[in-house]
Amino acid sequence: MLWLRIKQRTVDLYRFGIRLGDDPISLNVTDGIESLLSVENFAADAFRLRPATGSTDSYASAEKIEGYYLKAINELGSAWTAELGARFESFSQDISYPNSLSAAAGTLEHEAWYPAFNLSWRATEELQLRLGYSQTVSYPGLIERSASQSYDPSTDDPIFGTPELMVSEIDNLDLRMEYYFGESNSVSLALFNKEIINPVERAIPDASGSAADGITFRNQEAAELDGIEFDFNSVVFDRDDHSVFVNGNITFIDSAVTLGAKSLQLEGAGSNGRQLQGQSEYLANLQIGYDHYPSEQKVTLLVNYFDDRIFRTARGAALGPVVEVGRTLVDMNYEKSFSEQWTVKLKLKNLTDEPVSYTQNNNLIEVYEVGTSISLSLDYRL
Repeated sequence: MLWLRIKQRTVDLYRFGIRLGDDPISLNVTDGIESLLSVENFAADAFRLRPATGSTDSYASAEKIEGYYLKAINELGSAWTAELGARFESFSQDISYPNSLSAAAGTLEHEAWYPAFNLSWRATEELQLRLGYSQTVSYPGLIERSASQSYDPSTDDPIFGTPELMVSEIDNLDLRMEYYFGESNSVSLALFNKEIINPVERAIPDASGSAADGITFRNQEAAELDGIEFDFNSVVFDRDDHSVFVNGNITFIDSAVTLGAKSLQLEGAGSNGRQLQGQSEYLANLQIGYDHYPSEQKVTLLVNYFDDRIFRTARGAALGPVVEVGRTLVDMNYEKSFSEQWTVKLKLKNLTDEPVSYTQNNNLIEVYEVGTSISLSLDYRL
């Protein structure tokens, strides 16, 4: 099997700042910054716009991934199945800056074969054991590699890309036991291990001043994740007119990262072996769905939980990383079909609006609410 994906992007960005004009006024912000930066004050030359566009703010990018897949399945008697496969991927990502004379085009190229193996044993009609191994790859994105400064939409922190980022390669090993009962019910228990070479983390810049409070990305030497996952799928009620299903999983993950030389310098040797940035220790998902067949209506409740996770590392082991406090997200989807062509969809996201909060050394440093969003759409299928 052959597949190809090509992405292209052109960004034209212009930045402007504000400075005092020749007729400055009192900088009293009692009534808010908006009252100062009014049209009248700009017209009276109290303030002026000043250009602040950087030479690398505008860029053009092209990304190409080409893959080949090979797979063989062999039945070893009535109870055993062996699957052997391999995937070849060729990746290229080019970022150029037409307005910069000094910034060289950032080119990242990588290609390799990635094997996969899966062995299944059907102990009984209800019980199955699987042993799997695979190698996979993770590529850095444009924001992570671009020299064009951007901003985190949640925190407004400046983001500085790292053009020198390398590809992350992952070895996956898992052992899974699956038990099937009834017509559509199953539970599974899995043990897994992941070893990552050159994992990419959200990190602190090696800079001073305001840039030191920003965000950058850095390859670490390696990371290892060990975990256990329990998964279940059940149709708890099934009749001719309607049905109710419940799906879910809970995962425990123990992660540890081996820091690179720059991170060791900035964070301190005591941080080596800490939790992988962005990786929670506990994850859980629950999905409850109701289908009413005569009226072609579906309602699904989705509950997702993630445990505390490192949002951003900090300078010096004594200060400690910035931690995003774990929270539960609750969404609901509704769908109603009027014919084979017309469908109405209603999506409610973040129903409980649990606050987003960050701590450092167990001290609350930031908290805000995202809000609940509602979207309604009408789909027509040709």
